[in-house]
Amino acid sequence: MRPPLLEQLLAALGPALALAAASASFGRLLGPGRLPRLLLAAAGAACLAVPAGGLPLYAHIRGAVGELSVVTLAALAAAACLAAGGKSFLSRRDLSALAAAAAVSALALYPAAAGAVPWDLYRTGYRPLLPAACVLAFSVWAWRTGRRGAAFTALAALAAFDLGALEAENLWDYLIDPAGALCACGWWLWRVSRAAARRAHRPCAVPAPLRGFEKR
Repeated sequence: MRPPLLEQLLAALGPALALAAASASFGRLLGPGRLPRLLLAAAGAACLAVPAGGLPLYAHIRGAVGELSVVTLAALAAAACLAAGGKSFLSRRDLSALAAAAAVSALALYPAAAGAVPWDLYRTGYRPLLPAACVLAFSVWAWRTGRRGAAFTALAALAAFDLGALEAENLWDYLIDPAGALCACGWWLWRVSRAAARRAHRPCAVPAPLRGFEKR
């Protein structure tokens, strides 16, 4: 059983990172300096300790969203670092790879949870040979393609599962959660629609006239 203080810190971590990233992004409107963004990020995260209905705000968010996965927490931490300090430990390629893996995992796991398909991959997370093999394969691919931040994030989720860092006893819960899966699917839908819009507005190349048929 985890200590109560650690339980509270983990419950507040996800909402604090999300609100810190949003507050620091708003701080960019106040000027180019880093200090206003850092102050706004700290103030935004501190607001989650304000009690509401007998519980702090982060407890209400935790009850509505649930426990976030290690991958989602890493993505939120990267967003907070980028918004507050201008640098991130996860590149755009890292985030794209993690979002793609989360979207594919969501399409494989959540329809089974709703009974829409005959298989149940979620059960494999309790004896995680298959998901652990998927994590290792993804990490090797990410490392070889230069997405080292994504590789470290996936391996960190595997290590956190081995240490029992979260309440969940299923490896899939360390890799994906409903909120993160929804954001990942939205990310890729936005990228696909943006790429399609660019291709639609790209001017068509006019073919060169065939030799012998030029107008003289």
